[in-house]
Amino acid sequence: MSSVTPVASEAEAPSSAPEAMPRSVDSRTVAAIQHLALVVAPPAATPPTVTPLGFQNQGPWVAGALYLVVPSGPLATVLEAEPAEGETPPPWYCITRGKHVGVTLNNSLALAAIVGVSHSAMKSHKTQELAVAAFNKMLVYNLVHVL
Repeated sequence: MSSVTPVASEAEAPSSAPEAMPRSVDSRTVAAIQHLALVVAPPAATPPTVTPLGFQNQGPWVAGALYLVVPSGPLATVLEAEPAEGETPPPWYCITRGKHVGVTLNNSLALAAIVGVSHSAMKSHKTQELAVAAFNKMLVYNLVHVL
């Protein structure tokens, strides 16, 4: 617990102290309370911006993330787990026009990007490399848009 240094005299009390104080509260108590209010009050700050579902507004630009802005550079591939013996790998979805853009494995997020959006564009690819290559090609031609 922090200690509070009391005001030594009434002359040191801030000028913002109320003029008419009840007799039960002395000016040193008022000064101490006002001092604590200044020390304890947190500075006004803007709340941090949180994007829904972990969408990103900046790089690194990688596959597996979805962006609320058009990436300023090409997407990079990420390491992915090898499918078990006899299983087919899940498709990767390339979203180049929608509420958010990027390359993802999540079908629900991919559909959420395009449903209800006119002129949206999404395509599934068999591998991450194909999806990233398709996205980067559209990015070079300036055809990736957040709508």
